[in-house]
Amino acid sequence: MQLERVALALRPRTSWEAMDLGFAMARLWWRPVWGAWCAVYLPVALVLHLILPGNLLLASLVLWWLKPAFDRVVLQVLGGAVFGALASTRKTLGALKTAMTPGLIASLTVYRFDLARSFNLPVWQLERARGGAARRRAHILHRRARGHAVWLTLICLHFELIIMFSLMMLRDMLTPLPYQPEFGWSAVFAGGDE
Repeated sequence: MQLERVALALRPRTSWEAMDLGFAMARLWWRPVWGAWCAVYLPVALVLHLILPGNLLLASLVLWWLKPAFDRVVLQVLGGAVFGALASTRKTLGALKTAMTPGLIASLTVYRFDLARSFNLPVWQLERARGGAARRRAHILHRRARGHAVWLTLICLHFELIIMFSLMMLRDMLTPLPYQPEFGWSAVFAGGDE
């Protein structure tokens, strides 16, 4: 690690300041973040749509289950940017093979419902810690900020749900009748009967 290339001020931060810094980084480097994320997410979504035609609910569930893999793409971009190596989408995609290890299988299985999973991700991906070393490092970090990470996850989850239900409702409102939704606002709350 070359400290002279770090793109932010290194200093102790409170958990709130650290969360604010994360959002500021996402705003500053939004183009490479969204470029790399879309370059991974959209092909996976397309393949799922082709494999599961007419089963939007199952395809959406699989995409949701794979979120820990998509989180690694974002961290790959932001981690490089912090250390002065803001990579293009192509370079980020080339580095994904190493970014997906260690810990991807664990984050898709054992830790899938851990609300601090994204908080632990830098320990696996950036520090490259494994097994007991990763658990000890995460335990040290949890003493100070696990509660904040869990609350941030819950708040962001609620924003996602609001956006998802708003989009489903908008689609239902703008679709002319007669319409039998397979997956949408009407299907969720009215059992699909209109």
